Amino acid sequence: MIKDIKSRWYKVSIKNKLLIFFTTVIVCVSWISFYSNNEAYKFVEQFKDNLNSHFTINKLFVQLQENTQVIKNYLKNMKKEDLEKYKESVNSINTTLEQVEKNSKGMKMNALIRAIKNSLISYYRECDIAISIRKDMYNEQNYYEHVYKAVSISTYIQNYVHQLLYVSLSESSLFYNELANKVKIMRIITFSIIILIFLLCMAFGIIFSNLLLAPIKKLAQASIEISEGNLNVKKIWVKSTDELGILANSFNKMSANLRTLVNDLRTKSIVENKLHEEELKNLKMQQLLKEAKFVALQSQINPHFLFNTLNTISRTSMFEEAGITTKLIQSLSNLLRYSLGNHTKEVPLSKELNIIKEYLYIQQYRFKDRIKFDIKCNMDIDHIYIPCFTLQPLVENAIIHGIEPKEKGGKVRIKIMKKNNKVFIKIIDNGLGISKERLQHIFNHKEMNSKGHTTMIGIKNVMNRLNIYFNDEDSFKIKSKLRLGTVVVISFVEKKKEGE
Repeated sequence: MIKDIKSRWYKVSIKNKLLIFFTTVIVCVSWISFYSNNEAYKFVEQFKDNLNSHFTINKLFVQLQENTQVIKNYLKNMKKEDLEKYKESVNSINTTLEQVEKNSKGMKMNALIRAIKNSLISYYRECDIAISIRKDMYNEQNYYEHVYKAVSISTYIQNYVHQLLYVSLSESSLFYNELANKVKIMRIITFSIIILIFLLCMAFGIIFSNLLLAPIKKLAQASIEISEGNLNVKKIWVKSTDELGILANSFNKMSANLRTLVNDLRTKSIVENKLHEEELKNLKMQQLLKEAKFVALQSQINPHFLFNTLNTISRTSMFEEAGITTKLIQSLSNLLRYSLGNHTKEVPLSKELNIIKEYLYIQQYRFKDRIKFDIKCNMDIDHIYIPCFTLQPLVENAIIHGIEPKEKGGKVRIKIMKKNNKVFIKIIDNGLGISKERLQHIFNHKEMNSKGHTTMIGIKNVMNRLNIYFNDEDSFKIKSKLRLGTVVVISFVEKKKEGE
């Protein structure tokens, strides 16, 4: 059963998973709200009924007092309006008593109501007799006697009403205590359900986030390794068959295709090296061959598939608010797009600097505080052109060979300035430095091909292309001391594109 549920869950898309989650939460919260409001409404209605019952009993007491006063006024002044008031008061008392009887609860209240009814019959009888005698104006002594009896009965009735109110209040007190206990229990139940739903939501959110972010982190890490030249990344396995599963399978296929392409390229490179061994001695032919090899790699890679895949990863991480992952993927995408561009042409220095920033962002996330960067430029570089991929290999060399092996890490600084109509670009690091023998190998054109980090273009390649582009062998210089650091200086007369 559980395996069947898991299997179905893995097949559900991310959108539907989120819809199921939020729908469940909304239904639970709505049910709690409905239950609480319904119970609160019941409590208020019960409280209102009790309050109305007290009010009605008190109203009956007031009406009895008013009735007694009205009958006294009539018998004293014999005004017709007082008699009408008396009759209206009698009707009001009877109506109110019916309401009290209707709302009565318990044997005590019913007994008191029967006593009040019986007393009212005697009271009304004595009042009627007194009115008749008073109208006929005979036997005045009997008239006073009946008035006295009516007033006495009224006093008894008022005492009964007082007792009735006391009994009602006593029973209401018990009811209020019971109501308070119910409210307390309901509050505990409601809070318990809310806490339970909160914990379930947190658990689901954490599990869902881990299931969603774990494959994305693996994809991001694998992408970084590929960008650093490690094409032998492990396959990324995702159990679900939703968008992440499709993305992981596509990435695995892309990685396998890329390894195949690179292996084919290496095979072709070996054959070409054997066929053109003598020609490679010529610096210019060597440069052309490197560019041809790069173009051959570019033509075999499907950028559309690669960028779409990275964009899919980026959008998914943005949906999960994984900002760092999104930025890393975007930087990697920019690096790949730039590396697959047309490298036979020159580019603005500003564009070359922007791609350096993307590369440095990835490296800074990788090495954290072990590597620091500083870029200073005090001039307009939008219209200054240099060969494409000139600075990145130099910065990469400073990090990989200079700072990365250093235990405490280090700092890379890039300075761009203009002096005496010449542009100076300095790449400075405080890494391990380069020995004099190594520097001699570099400037004597004996530097071995770089194993490649991102671009697979070494220092020798950069130096040769700068010499050819600016027609100046002094355009590229390296100064270094072991354990102190290295300074690479590129200097040239400002060169703009034709037509600018």
